[in-house]
Amino acid sequence: MAINRLNPDYPDAGIVQLMPSSVAVGSGSSTVNGNGQVSFSASSSVSLNDIFSSTYTNYKILIDTDSTEADTALTMRMRVSGADNSSNNYRWASGYKDTGAGAIAGQSGSGLTSSFRVMAHSSSGRSFSSLDFFNPFTAEETGYVGNYFQIASSGFAQFVGGNMSVTTSYTGFTLITLAGTMTGSVSVYGYRN
Repeated sequence: MAINRLNPDYPDAGIVQLMPSSVAVGSGSSTVNGNGQVSFSASSSVSLNDIFSSTYTNYKILIDTDSTEADTALTMRMRVSGADNSSNNYRWASGYKDTGAGAIAGQSGSGLTSSFRVMAHSSSGRSFSSLDFFNPFTAEETGYVGNYFQIASSGFAQFVGGNMSVTTSYTGFTLITLAGTMTGSVSVYGYRN
């Protein structure tokens, strides 16, 4: 039995790093280490399969991309049975601040969109994102909140959140660049109930 070092009297408390059953990339390559961290290189998309289950209700997703990722946005689609939900079932909103002006963004005013926004880039620079996902496996409206920061000359901080308009049970997700490729890693953790 693994020991929870933050609270050894309750070894089953806290969060647990998870391992996907498989990983697929749109280009480039990927590896999964013994703890479940997925590393990818020169990839246009990265799909993690069977990472959500009935064992956990809520999850933390950590994304780290290096300075070669110079796209304007990194998006996410929810996934089940090896296929992305690419329908217009997503809504999201974000706010950001750098040393210049701040701004608010979101899906278009005409309705829902076909993916979540999980990062936005103003220029090439290493980026970090920490996202909490709620109810992705249960048949409820999946939601998320999170933060993002890009290391650049001006810095770039963002908060973001959104939800699905449908009550589908998802088992995985796909990270997608709007253009170009990305290199970095993604880790998923389940919050114990």
